Amino acid sequence: ALPTGARAISTVGAGDSLLAGFLLRQETGGSPAECLRFGSAVATAKVECPGPTMPETAQILAWEKKIKIVSLRRSGSR
Repeated sequence: ALPTGARAISTVGAGDSLLAGFLLRQETGGSPAECLRFGSAVATAKVECPGPTMPETAQILAWEKKIKIVSLRRSGSR
């Protein structure tokens, strides 16, 4: 995922939020890129909240629309 420009208030729970979002989208049949995008959206929305506070669904969905996933190629691959 590319950087989002989010204003981080607290990183508490960001990693857990990313994993939870990834797994939720995977459970509903999302592609790997969709899972990464949604997980990143949950984590990005989370860091904008103080401490252990979780973001609202609307915040997550707004970030999901903004996050871009890019494919990286391995060195030597075509």
